[in-house]
Amino acid sequence: MISSAHFVDNVGHPETAISVPQTVRHVLPLFQQNKGQFLTDTLQYLYEETTKTHFYAIHRDDQQVTGDLDATKQRYTELKARLLWHMGYPGAKIVEVVGNSTAYSLLGTQRAWRFLEAHLPIDAIWLYGYTAQAHPDGTKCVNGTVADLIERKGHGDKTLGALVAYHSLHALEEGGWGGALLPRYLLIYGDDETNDATGTHFGEDITTSDFLADKLLLLDGGIQSFRQACNFFLLEKPIVSLSNLQASLSTFQDCDLRTWGDSDFGDSFQPSECGLFSASGFLQFLRRRAMANPEFASEEWLEAEARAYFETHLFGDPAKTNLAAKQKAFNDAWRFFKQHKLYEKLHFLD
Repeated sequence: MISSAHFVDNVGHPETAISVPQTVRHVLPLFQQNKGQFLTDTLQYLYEETTKTHFYAIHRDDQQVTGDLDATKQRYTELKARLLWHMGYPGAKIVEVVGNSTAYSLLGTQRAWRFLEAHLPIDAIWLYGYTAQAHPDGTKCVNGTVADLIERKGHGDKTLGALVAYHSLHALEEGGWGGALLPRYLLIYGDDETNDATGTHFGEDITTSDFLADKLLLLDGGIQSFRQACNFFLLEKPIVSLSNLQASLSTFQDCDLRTWGDSDFGDSFQPSECGLFSASGFLQFLRRRAMANPEFASEEWLEAEARAYFETHLFGDPAKTNLAAKQKAFNDAWRFFKQHKLYEKLHFLD
């Protein structure tokens, strides 16, 4: 039983958060058995009659051509054209929104709303991570802010809510998350979505969403958002960013960061005061430093600048966050950033 108290009215239609998992579980076996309509070799489509919902789905193992960036780009050129044609908006641009999964401050929520209103074109398809947090005090996460804007602007028909078949449903049913009422969803699924070990998790859908989109709106964001920004740099697509939205730049006195011992930046360090990591803030910091010293832009320069940033920023409150796990996730994304020399593409960030 899911209490509607988990969901805030201004996210819109709390009952949707109950029906979405039920509807996904209805269509999921059909996708797993390849019984949907194949719009491309990897993209299936089903229409769920009872809820009048359109589902577009891709198996998580079919998102990219392993080791072949050009072939993957070509796959999504075809997939995007077919998807937009099927939706009835051929040639439309797709704008993706990413950011924090926890609520921004009230001022941050208001700034995020105004930013999205200014940068989400009415004639574009909006793509976002669907599961939303919103609170009675008016504070919302990035997806809650998008959901509010969808409802106020009546943009539901031109929005794709991105779902992963295990984690999204778990968040809606057990995590106290809500969602807007949408007619269209983009589902990434695997062969076994019955448990955490084999199910599809948040972040396993980013190849599809990032390769489909024409532009990224980045509102603070954590490590996953940073990794998605890396995809946009790799693909040389524009990123429009906004920072300083988080509930607070928390101060952690005498932080014990010994869990950072395996960091790419060497030995651990112990700043007396730390702010929270922001994907947009970190990238804006690197961009400013690169513009000020263009002749020094190199991997060695990059390491020094990153070290300077992380002397005053943490991935979360050490009392509440597994910093070692977050550090590992960041290290993976950071290696990707360096491997592809994405520091040479920071001019794609606005």
